Amino acid sequence: MDSKRDLKSFRDTVIQQKTVIKTMQKVNDTLSKTLEEEMQYKNHAYFFILEKGYFYEYLEYSKEHQI
Repeated sequence: MDSKRDLKSFRDTVIQQKTVIKTMQKVNDTLSKTLEEEMQYKNHAYFFILEKGYFYEYLEYSKEHQI
């Protein structure tokens, strides 16, 4: 009788773990997508700065407004 209960408990635990893994994968995918979008926006901004010849102004601004 205990072995049946143990088996059910084990199965329930595995199901819960699979659910947690799926949830974490979704969160990871969302974070990866957000990071990729942020990198694209920054690259676009840097391209604009370089294309318009604002590099030295950007350097000065960066010195005054450090992150």
